[in-house]
Amino acid sequence: MGCDEGMASGMRLSNNARIFSRLSLAVIAASVILHGSDSKEGFDLFLDHMRIFESAGGEGIQSLSISGRYLGQVYFIDSDEGEADDYESRHSRLGLKARFSDAWSGSVKFNTARINSNDPEFFRSWDDVFVDFKPSAALSFRIGRQRPVMFHEYRLSLPKVQTAERSQLVNQIRGDKTWGVSVKSDRGDFGYKMGLFASSDEGTRNAWFDSDGGGFMTMGINHSRDLFGFKGRLYLDYAYTDQIGDNSPSKRHLASVNWSGTEGQNSLAWDFVMGSGYGEDVFGFVVIPSRRMGEQGEIVGRFQISSGRNGGLTIQRRYEQLASVGLSGDEYWGMYLGYNYILHGNNLKLINGLEYAEASGGNSAYAGITAISGIRLDF
Repeated sequence: MGCDEGMASGMRLSNNARIFSRLSLAVIAASVILHGSDSKEGFDLFLDHMRIFESAGGEGIQSLSISGRYLGQVYFIDSDEGEADDYESRHSRLGLKARFSDAWSGSVKFNTARINSNDPEFFRSWDDVFVDFKPSAALSFRIGRQRPVMFHEYRLSLPKVQTAERSQLVNQIRGDKTWGVSVKSDRGDFGYKMGLFASSDEGTRNAWFDSDGGGFMTMGINHSRDLFGFKGRLYLDYAYTDQIGDNSPSKRHLASVNWSGTEGQNSLAWDFVMGSGYGEDVFGFVVIPSRRMGEQGEIVGRFQISSGRNGGLTIQRRYEQLASVGLSGDEYWGMYLGYNYILHGNNLKLINGLEYAEASGGNSAYAGITAISGIRLDF
């Protein structure tokens, strides 16, 4: 196949990816409309169409389903350094998930060409590629490409995060999805999790692992702990990185003390975060209160503050850096207020948020407002 033919084929495939993504959203919207106000019933119909195979028992694959995720959002930034606005296809993913037995299951998911991009290929990179083994109700193992669990906000996948984006310091110092192995135990009041991961991951079909062997480890314990009338759980997390890579934490040592709990329609979470080594030490605190408003509404607030030295903090990549490229500071704080419309739990929701943030020290100062409104689809 010639170069021009290959490029034309890639463009056709990319267009098909965009068409598929639009059709998926259209199917969901149509299902909701056809079932009136019962969006849950409409989305359940969509999920039924995603199920390829299901067996009551026996040997071999017990269930096989199409999985996917789409997160799209429009953003507006107004700051003393500049302005920016656009629409971003935050995530566009497709894959398969399977259950082989009560103990064994697996998932393969990849990033597709985004709707508003010029990506020439349908396949962009791997996302989740893992196998789960659960020998008992209290113990499970995961092997493959996965998210290294750390901090309250990064313990949750993005569809479960209540705010439009995670907080500044968590985004700056956390690790990213990469290849590794982890073990988790949950015995009621007490639990733990440990993992060992590769620092770099090219994420393409031919270069999954970094050749120099750098890695990082995570460990954490948790215990049920009620606070302020909220029934919740306390987490102690730690991570050590022996070599910085594209997917590793940006600090040699990470530590976190975080807690989350619920009381009726109210929920509360907080997180003390620390990072040291490989540059300046950084510290931060995040608190996230929220309240459910009826069956489908949710009001969410967040206050965050972080501190470093010699410009050790960077403003948010999404989306403050678009209006203020290259800014860093010694202090950062922000206040967020949002309203979420929940159509089908964490599978389908509309996210809306407004945040005012300031950064000072370092090479200059920043003050600005970011507004984000988007859709989250996960199945």
